[in-house]
Formats: sequence, structure tokens, C-alpha cells
Amino acid sequence: MYKKPLNLRDPQFGVNEPLRNQDSPLRQCLPQMTLEFYDAFKRVPQLRNREQHFDELPSLERLRKDANLIGKVAGDIGLPMAEACQDLLTRVEHLMSGEPVGPDLDADLTAQMVEYQGAAKALAAEVAELRVRQRSLKEAVNLDAAAKAQLADQLEQAELARALAEDKLAEAQAALEIQSVVARKAQTAVEGVAPGDPWPAAPPARAIRLLVHVQDLYDPAARDLLSSEVGEVAPRAARRWRQRLPHGGTVQLTEAGQAVALIEGVWTYLGSLDDD
Repeated sequence: MYKKPLNLRDPQFGVNEPLRNQDSPLRQCLPQMTLEFYDAFKRVPQLRNREQHFDELPSLERLRKDANLIGKVAGDIGLPMAEACQDLLTRVEHLMSGEPVGPDLDADLTAQMVEYQGAAKALAAEVAELRVRQRSLKEAVNLDAAAKAQLADQLEQAELARALAEDKLAEAQAALEIQSVVARKAQTAVEGVAPGDPWPAAPPARAIRLLVHVQDLYDPAARDLLSSEVGEVAPRAARRWRQRLPHGGTVQLTEAGQAVALIEGVWTYLGSLDDD
């Protein structure tokens, strides 16, 4: 049946078998394809061989062509690799253009933050309850040494667990802050404006609140302080921006971290989150 011996343990079997045999059982499982598809399909093993034998120096242009080829083949037969190739092509285009590209804020990291915050809060409450019980035991007339030792051990374990949860929370917060900085730096900032200048463009869409009695900003959409997203730059920015908005108020924030507020009927630039 087959013109050449086939190694069923070689992934190339899935390419070579339908290509080299007109009565291929695998080809019968595939949709009816055009000659263009089979021509592209035939070049996939050549790509693999070229990479394995280092026939060419790596380049963005070669990567773009290869991603186009594999994405076309994968898309025609409904493989999820097509979507991955499209993401790769987008990244290659950014690299070839020379523009900085920042990652999206990691939703998993944000979820971890919420989880660690809840755990730290619950453990802090447990520690507080154990300390109350410990004080009660000390004030008791008949001290139970075994109960006292057991409670002390429970308190030590709870304090250790709380410290670990707070460490994890701090690590996640630091990672989220770094991602936030990178994302802001990747955006195009409005140049040529200083704090106090009229804003030369349409006001940004994102609205946050400059708080009066708390040195921070509040994000109504997230229902959380902005410092939970961007870190210590938020309280520092709040302190600077209150020089122009002493009673607080609504602040419009660009994706690059530039803040604008309506002062005496004029959209006014307050400064950037990342200003010193």
C-alpha cells in the first residue's frame, strides 16, 4: 500500500502518510482540500528539518513566514495552533516595528492577590482570637498547663501561617506593580505638557477619585484603592495632585498614567503616576 516505510512513532507520520499516499486513511479523515493546502502541508516537514539542521540563521522575517505557513495549515484543518500562530505574528510585527510592547495585566495574578488578601485577613483574625484566649487563660485562677501549652502552640502556628500569607501577598503585589509599570511605559504619552498646563487633547475615559482623608486614589470600577493595582506610586501621586485639588475630586487617567482634572472649567494636567 505504502511507497515508503513509515515509523508510526514519528510525529512526521501524520504529515508524510497523507501526503505520499493517494489512498491514505488519514487523508480520508481530512476535509477535501485544495492543491494550495497540500502544497503548504508539504512544506511543514521542510521547515522542521531546516530548524533541526540549522540551515539558516534565525530572523524575525523567517519566523514571520514560518508562522504564516503553519497558521494557514492549522487553520484549514481546525487546529488551535492557528490561534497561537496569530498571536505570534502579532508579536513579530511589534518587534519588527521597533515599538515597545508591554504585557497585559495578568488576570491570574490579580486573582492570586485577592486569594492571598483573604487568607491573610482570615489568619489575622484567627491570631487575634487566639491571643484573646491566651490572655483569658493567664487570668484564670486554675491554670491548666497543658491547655496553656496547646494554645501557645496554636498561636505560634497561626502567626507563622499569617506571615507566610503576607509574604505571598507582598510578592504578588510587587509582580503586579511591575506589570503595571511596563504596561504604562508601553503606551504613548502626551508630550510637551507640565503639571498645571491645559490638557491639549480629549480627557481620558478612565475616571478615578482623589480621596481627601486617605492618601490614595479610589477606582470605582474595581471597587478598590488604586494602590492595589499600581502600588506606592498611587499614594505619592495623590499627595502631589492634592496641591491642585485640595478637596479631592474626579481625576481622569490615561493608559500611560497621565492624570487630568477639570479645574475652574478647564481640563488641567495634574502630572503622571510615575513622576518623581
